[in-house]
Amino acid sequence: MTEVFDTYTKRTKAYYIALLILVVPILLLALTNIFSGLQLSHEHTRYLGGSCAFGLAVYLFLNNCFIKMYIVDGKISFLNNVITTNSLTIPLQEIKKIVIVANDYEGKRKGTSNGSGNRIEIHDQYNAVHVYRFVVKSYIESYNLKKILNHYTESGLIVTSNGF
Repeated sequence: MTEVFDTYTKRTKAYYIALLILVVPILLLALTNIFSGLQLSHEHTRYLGGSCAFGLAVYLFLNNCFIKMYIVDGKISFLNNVITTNSLTIPLQEIKKIVIVANDYEGKRKGTSNGSGNRIEIHDQYNAVHVYRFVVKSYIESYNLKKILNHYTESGLIVTSNGF
């Protein structure tokens, strides 16, 4: 069984702009409630609340639509006896342990996820740690990753995961 995932190291500017659009109105609303001595009218409070809702809508739209929130910079392949990245091939015999946090796939949580919340650390016998963030594009890929990691565990490899 083989499964290939996109890897990334940084997020796009659109991600940070969308996050800024979301966070600034929320901070302003929180500050006006904390410093109620500013004596803002209900109209101003409604305006800030509407800005928060608008910021959340823009963030969700950008995060889930045609704008990528990360920049793909490679691939990671899980095969039966090796793990391969763009520049590195690690046989299972040279791996001490795998630590994986993979609980996100594209479309999870009713469409509010882009599948980029996954990370893997590969500890090899030379005491090097290889860390990759990767994207799971469907539930089927997530399920296949579980099967591959179960195969690695049955082969005697130490696999630590978040319970997925």
